[in-house]
Amino acid sequence: MKSLFLCSSWLLIAMMSCTVHASTWDKDIIEFTTSLALDNNSNIYNRTVEPIDSSVYQLAIGSNNITLFDGYGVSLPFSINRTIYSIDDNLDNTAYLLNPAMQIFWSPETTLMLTSGVSKSQLFSGNVGAEFVNDTPQPIDKKQRHIDASINIGQAPQQEFLRVSLNYNDSEMTSKNLDSSNDSKAINAQYGYRISEDSYLQFSGNYAWQQASHQTTRLAETGIGFITGVGGSHELNVIVGAYQRIDQQQRGVFWTVSDRWQVSERATVNFSTSQRSILSNSTDNISQLTTTYRLTSNYQLSESHQLSLSINQQRSEIKNTNHANKNQGGSVVWRWGVKTGFELSAYADYTKTTRSNELLTSNHSGLNFGLRMGYQW
Repeated sequence: MKSLFLCSSWLLIAMMSCTVHASTWDKDIIEFTTSLALDNNSNIYNRTVEPIDSSVYQLAIGSNNITLFDGYGVSLPFSINRTIYSIDDNLDNTAYLLNPAMQIFWSPETTLMLTSGVSKSQLFSGNVGAEFVNDTPQPIDKKQRHIDASINIGQAPQQEFLRVSLNYNDSEMTSKNLDSSNDSKAINAQYGYRISEDSYLQFSGNYAWQQASHQTTRLAETGIGFITGVGGSHELNVIVGAYQRIDQQQRGVFWTVSDRWQVSERATVNFSTSQRSILSNSTDNISQLTTTYRLTSNYQLSESHQLSLSINQQRSEIKNTNHANKNQGGSVVWRWGVKTGFELSAYADYTKTTRSNELLTSNHSGLNFGLRMGYQW
């Protein structure tokens, strides 16, 4: 869907809390969530002139669960999101996400994680994930699958740690005038060595075999960085390095940086930025360079009220061409825990997209706002 609605859908899924994090694999979890949201979208088709607005209804259900056994744990989180448009029922769609996982606890210092996933979502040309798809008013169905296996040796605050993973993922995008697919097979490793009480030096490497737009490419990355607590109130993770697309003779710099700052007992600030060479969603090019920035703040107003603010930017470009796409946006979310399990939320987000090529530069923007009621049991 359009950039605005992608953002609001992300907010909806995030507020459902259906994602399982590795740090939660220490107890059984059984959570089910349902929610109903009403949005107003001011630019459904991403038009640069004469934008069309629509009311959008979303019904979502999800589950976050972990079951622990002797020596291993199993998880089967999922979410399903039904979207209905008042302006055109041909846009109505059902998105889903299923991420089964198993973690094997070989020893206190060694774990094996096996994960897989399938998902389906709807996009429009110009959205994040469809930046370079030819301009079309038709919705785009995107399906993705992945399989991952990783082994973790050594757990903080031990002296050192090593993580080695293998993964495979593929995706396809289809619409009335589009049928494209890509896939990637990769092996990567990360090694960290403790250099102080709360800091680690880390090294990373990645090698991938990829295919897109009927072309093949090999990607090699090597990086160095650190992890530190920065005085106890930060969780800073930095990796900077160089990449090379061997078959296309492309070279450049990549980075991933994230920091969580515990400002006070009530307030946190999260910042992240990255630059990576990824497979392109253009049907004419194999790869694109994507740079992202995101800043999010959360403030606990009271025991039952929370306010969240975020701003973000993503810029993607096709190297050696004049093709570029920049998405900028901001959002505000207010949550009210009415009573145990029941939450009421109000949210608004603004998105501006700039697309450019050899011939022209175009802009479109819009505002999205809505209300959501959710219940978790």
